[in-house]
Amino acid sequence: MAEEKKSFVLYADYNTTAKKLSDEQAGKLYKIILAYVNDENPVVDDFVLDIMFEPIKNQLKRDLDKWRNKKALRSEAGKIGGIKSGKSRSKSKQNEANEANASKSKQNEANEAVNVNVNVNGIVNDIVKENIQRVYSAYPNKCPIKNTSTGKCQKSKFKIQALLKTHTVDELVSMIEAYKTECISAKRYIKNFDTFLNNLPDLSEQELPINQVSSKKAYFQSIYPKDDITPTAERVLTEKFDGFKLAYKENLADYNISLQDILDQPINSIRFAIDGGHIKKRQ
Repeated sequence: MAEEKKSFVLYADYNTTAKKLSDEQAGKLYKIILAYVNDENPVVDDFVLDIMFEPIKNQLKRDLDKWRNKKALRSEAGKIGGIKSGKSRSKSKQNEANEANASKSKQNEANEAVNVNVNVNGIVNDIVKENIQRVYSAYPNKCPIKNTSTGKCQKSKFKIQALLKTHTVDELVSMIEAYKTECISAKRYIKNFDTFLNNLPDLSEQELPINQVSSKKAYFQSIYPKDDITPTAERVLTEKFDGFKLAYKENLADYNISLQDILDQPINSIRFAIDGGHIKKRQ
């Protein structure tokens, strides 16, 4: 965590999963989080706590990246404001000396247009960098099974940038989370990052019931007839169902889990609750 950043956010959504831990496990998880945000690089030996901590750690990384980007944008905006202020004072003196200098006025307008274009392009570039970093941060630095590097490097970011032309950020992050969860659950080695990027999982090959109906909303509404399936809920449900099928070769519709729990919880936490007997199969 950045030295100048003295606070962090823990989201209320974590509460549902935390309730499934014992008080001792919850206390250990809290200490792990505090150690992580203070750059102590905690080693998590407990398999259950490792699964619980992973999505929290990734969210902390994303929040830190957003904070750094906002800080950089504010700093740049301050510099631009100072430059414009200096130009304004200079222009005032020039106008007093020669108010009839029309060519100078036109040149100033042209310069202002250039500044606007530069600012817009800068913001777009910052968004692209933020999206690349979000995908980059989602993939683990080390394989949790054999504790070896996954080979993440600057070249990986160029590959991510290319993939973002044909995939959304959420799609790539969902693929990574599902793959990571599958490897941890099956205790398999995690691939080198560039190898993963060159051979992305194909979600379209998964035979999900959702792909066998004409309307995704209608499919989800049939599972949760008493709930309102909003466009946002439909998008999140699609990601969760696809990710769960990819990671565990099972359909979430087979389990008696509430709509809200699916929307709020990462798929590895849902799997943990199923394995712990907290979520049963539908009768």
